[in-house]
Amino acid sequence: MSRAALAPDASWPTLRQGHRGRNVTTLQALLRSHGYALDVDGVFGQGTLSKVRAFQANRGLAVDGVVGPNTWTAATPATVARRGTKGWRATAANSQVGIASSTFGASSESAWRSLQRSLGLTADGVCGRESLRSALLR
Repeated sequence: MSRAALAPDASWPTLRQGHRGRNVTTLQALLRSHGYALDVDGVFGQGTLSKVRAFQANRGLAVDGVVGPNTWTAATPATVARRGTKGWRATAANSQVGIASSTFGASSESAWRSLQRSLGLTADGVCGRESLRSALLR
């Protein structure tokens, strides 16, 4: 993947210790998809902080424990999930549409199409980097 494809976009949300909610759940699931063992509970506590710092260090990013554009861009694959995706990437995508599942199935695809339409995006039902970024910011 080229460096240009990984250029961070300044409009990602910022997460840090103390934050809670679906965006934290998404972050935690993405970290799990990269092999970092942590609870996916929607709470940015000490355990998540430790894994964020380790992820940042392993990717050559500033190690500050704050999840901003550089960390999100490094953690988010070009295609997060599409129908048939299983595992932590599916969990990350599903957390944004209120589905508690590690499988990205027909209901996930339908929910993402609806969300994409509401965000003014192409409604293809695939959770890609841009769709996820827009969902995180809503």
